[in-house]
Amino acid sequence: MKKKVSPKKKMTPAIPRVGQFIYVDPSPECTGGMAKITEVQLRADGMKKVFFVKLDVHPRGFINWTNYLRSRQRMLEKKYGKVLAKYDPDDMAWSMPE
Repeated sequence: MKKKVSPKKKMTPAIPRVGQFIYVDPSPECTGGMAKITEVQLRADGMKKVFFVKLDVHPRGFINWTNYLRSRQRMLEKKYGKVLAKYDPDDMAWSMPE
């Protein structure tokens, strides 16, 4: 009788890298899905150092990788699969002055 071999679990890296694709939640600036990291910063958050990432579809700000996005990767992967996130400037009208 053959033993069933369980597939290896994907490990979410602790240190994000420029050029790496990660999953993001939808926001007023982009749709949810896979996005490419364009910049990584190590910043102080209280007494801890945490990583923040800038994404190609979210050009105006950084998102906390260490305390937020890293823990959501598996859930977002199940939700979006291979769907790429897209920059969505139409949803930004709420933040622009009239």
